[in-house]
Amino acid sequence: MTRKSKQPGGHNPLTYHEQKRLKSSGYGTQSTRLTTDSQLPFGHCCLSLSPAISDSRSGASGASGGGGVVATPSGHIYSREAIVQYLLTKNGEVKKQKAEYDRKRLAIEDRRVEWEEKNSTAGRKFVFQEGSGSNGRKEGRSVTS
Repeated sequence: MTRKSKQPGGHNPLTYHEQKRLKSSGYGTQSTRLTTDSQLPFGHCCLSLSPAISDSRSGASGASGGGGVVATPSGHIYSREAIVQYLLTKNGEVKKQKAEYDRKRLAIEDRRVEWEEKNSTAGRKFVFQEGSGSNGRKEGRSVTS
């Protein structure tokens, strides 16, 4: 008798239906393939998604300012104009969010102060009823604390 059935890899531990069920549930390393539509074309700005055009005609280098193209160490290409426009937009959004936050914080602080004034114990009067005291009186007495 041969030892073919004892060799490693001679049997598959999962049946076809088990493999199919595992793949449909997301098991495995490759779930989708990336196509060229999901990748940015070469030489395009990562912010504006348009071709990044350098100002090589006017003699301005990328590091000296003005218009131009900026490349990060990881290889992403950005247009300087797009960077400036993005920063201006984000600074405006942050200022609006900060103003909204300050407005809400002041409203909450005002409500807290009003609540503390309303519920302060310094000016409240308490009326205590004496049950059966040593003198036997049953009348109300107001006490300020």
